[in-house]
Amino acid sequence: MAAGLLLAGLALTHNITLLLVTPVLAIYMFVYWRTGPRHGDFMQPIWGGAALLTAMGISAFFWLPVIVERRYLATTAYEIAAAFLRDNVWTWSNFLDLNLPFEYTLNIPFQVGVLQVALAALGFLLVKPRSAEWWFWAMVALVAGLAIGSWTLPFWLSHDILKSIQFTWRLLTIVSLALALLATGIIARLPSPLWNAVGTAMLLAVVVLGHRLPADLLTPDPVNRLTLGASSLAPFEAQNGLLGTSSTYEFMPRWVEEINPEARPNLPETDIDLAIDLLAADPFEIQAQVDAPAPVTLHLGSFYFPGWQAMLDGLSPLDVYPSSDKGLLAVDLPAGQHRLTVAWRGTQLQQWAAWLSLGVLLALALFFASRRQYVLAIVPVFLAAGALLATSGRLPSRSADFLQAQAEIQHGLELLGVRTRQAADDALLIYPYWRTHATPPDLRVRWQLIDSTGEIVSEVNARPVYSVARAHTWAPGILVDDAYQMKLPPGLASGKFDLRFALSLMAEDASDRSQSRFEPVGSIPVNAVPTLAVADASSMDIRFGDEIVLDRYDVAIYSDAQADDHLPLSSPIVVRPGDLVVYALYWRAMQSVSENYHGFVHLLDA
Repeated sequence: MAAGLLLAGLALTHNITLLLVTPVLAIYMFVYWRTGPRHGDFMQPIWGGAALLTAMGISAFFWLPVIVERRYLATTAYEIAAAFLRDNVWTWSNFLDLNLPFEYTLNIPFQVGVLQVALAALGFLLVKPRSAEWWFWAMVALVAGLAIGSWTLPFWLSHDILKSIQFTWRLLTIVSLALALLATGIIARLPSPLWNAVGTAMLLAVVVLGHRLPADLLTPDPVNRLTLGASSLAPFEAQNGLLGTSSTYEFMPRWVEEINPEARPNLPETDIDLAIDLLAADPFEIQAQVDAPAPVTLHLGSFYFPGWQAMLDGLSPLDVYPSSDKGLLAVDLPAGQHRLTVAWRGTQLQQWAAWLSLGVLLALALFFASRRQYVLAIVPVFLAAGALLATSGRLPSRSADFLQAQAEIQHGLELLGVRTRQAADDALLIYPYWRTHATPPDLRVRWQLIDSTGEIVSEVNARPVYSVARAHTWAPGILVDDAYQMKLPPGLASGKFDLRFALSLMAEDASDRSQSRFEPVGSIPVNAVPTLAVADASSMDIRFGDEIVLDRYDVAIYSDAQADDHLPLSSPIVVRPGDLVVYALYWRAMQSVSENYHGFVHLLDA
């Protein structure tokens, strides 16, 4: 049963590897049962099967929806995976690395080392007698190695599940395990325990020396002091076309026909004036008071996926469905005043799979306790408690971080509410919720934080969604969730601050506040911001326009022989071929930064 816990862990950490390992493990259990010391004992395969079923039950909350609900996702990922498979197979000319020591590269497909193969072959030839277990691992190494070859492409391309492997050289995990076990045949041939110990030490030395990392790969990487969050990932995703669903669109719902972020959703026009009073909102639920003079459809700016539910007045469920060519979440509202709740509850399959996993964990705990293995019994109890704690969400009813807004309609946009959260001490995340009454122009939103004296503490002036989205792509009639990050000044004392906003056209001067018509949002609490510890770095005062200044920098040189940090300015910086020169640039904003800037460092000779 403990093996079931380990196998379930593999299912959760890397399910593709599980797909490859499980057949090998099942066959190995059969071989061991038929040829091992307890061959013929039918309890052995029963316990083995129980361990497999336990692993399946514990991880059911993960793999069951992955398999059954894959039909809800686009086939784009499979099409891209098929291309990956063709580019990542072995041929007779590229499967073996002949270098000693092994040459570590990022070239694909990854190779097996000649020393690995030689030691495994020698171990298999020396071991006497060769039991069925030795023949099994030899066949595993051979068959798995052949399965990486280009001649098996028709097999890998024959089914979507097999395409999900993406790279056949993932089988190197199994090949390497088999080769390592076969190499121990060298030790098994030695005549005494003393020679076994000496031989083991010598074999380990040969393996380590033959596969040692080159010195340049052992160079320590500099410490990255940056805190990466959604505001950092959004520009990266936008520039690379990832759209938050990975580079292969693995999680793109199948109802999304138009993935171009610059394209406006194709929604039917309506002249029905729907009034929305947003009461509470978070990423998983919104609650609103709605008033419609006639039946109308409410569109939300999120992808539809089964598992979203809508409830009217807490009693009547409403159908939720995908609309437009972008597969947006939509719900049909009847006429009249109602309280609407739209929430992510997960599909029934996901809920049942989660309860199945919890039930198996508790049954496993009872099993271990009945055998007085109390230490092992604690593990499933701890996992079950952690799962319940992680999945216990809160209702967003008038939470402290949500502010209702009473703002006028500007440029076709009505601010319904704002949710805020302070992250990483020095950043305020602002999540506004807009209602589009008409297609807005390309615009910026300026957010300001005001202290009790009326002074501006901080501000951000950016396009929607961390400055990567375009408001003119929002169609009329959508409830859109938005996001901004405002940096807070070092040393800011904790307290209550007023939040306000203004809309401005992209054609207007971003630094000109005089044309901005600010609307108050409300008062929010802000925790104290630590002061910056000034490092021993080179002082500078280089300004780029009116927005940012380069205050200082430090430099480190990493070479094969030594690492010199923070070289003083009086020392000449001497670099040699192969050295790694790392500059840390310290920027300071003089006002709200309106663009996503990119920095380039060039190393020039005399």
